[in-house]
Amino acid sequence: MITHQQIIPLGMFFIILGFFIIFFGSIFLGGKAETKYSVIGFIGPFPIGFGNDKRLMFFSIIFAIIIIVIAQFFFVRSP
Repeated sequence: MITHQQIIPLGMFFIILGFFIIFFGSIFLGGKAETKYSVIGFIGPFPIGFGNDKRLMFFSIIFAIIIIVIAQFFFVRSP
């Protein structure tokens, strides 16, 4: 059984990895690339999203749906 003490360092690792990817991406690309973004967040059970690219927004919505399904799976299985 996986405990919270095992998951927390993994989550912190992915957060730090994300910062490094953003940092090195901004250094190597500079201002030479066109930036596209899409953000999906949850306020309680309600997804909120915005972005400047229709295709990227579509993938973000699909990703949010997958996250909701996985979360429901774990909440139903938890004692």
